[in-house]
Amino acid sequence: MPILAFFFLKDVNKFRLGVLRMFPAGRLRYRAELVMEDVNTTLAAYTRAQLISCFVIALICTLGFSIVGLKYALLLGILAGIFEFVPMLGPAAIGLIVILTAAFSDQPWKALYVAIFFGCPADRPGLRALSAYRTRRAESASAGNNTFGPRR
Repeated sequence: MPILAFFFLKDVNKFRLGVLRMFPAGRLRYRAELVMEDVNTTLAAYTRAQLISCFVIALICTLGFSIVGLKYALLLGILAGIFEFVPMLGPAAIGLIVILTAAFSDQPWKALYVAIFFGCPADRPGLRALSAYRTRRAESASAGNNTFGPRR
């Protein structure tokens, strides 16, 4: 979804004109334009929430890695934030990278601490709250448009 949202937001004018040309001029085209504005606003809110999530994850991971005592904690934390943008595969990939980095360091027992730090994401209250925030952000943007109509 984040990758599709990025491309929709990047080429919003071309996409918008292409969709609007499919509707006859008049009421239907106007209604389609309103729907496209709603979609644009919702995707923009989702992308903003996703970027905030990436920043917070980078911060949390950097702090966690430095508490564990990993070398390159800042670099690994920034990578965790970047990889968070790719759903499911990103967090799994950074988890594997960090655990392997810790395992091959001078103190391999740190890999166990990193594995505990990553744990199960659903059981970590901070990430659950962040996920709820991300969902509420996207829903509130959509609900606001449905209730009050698009901003003019």
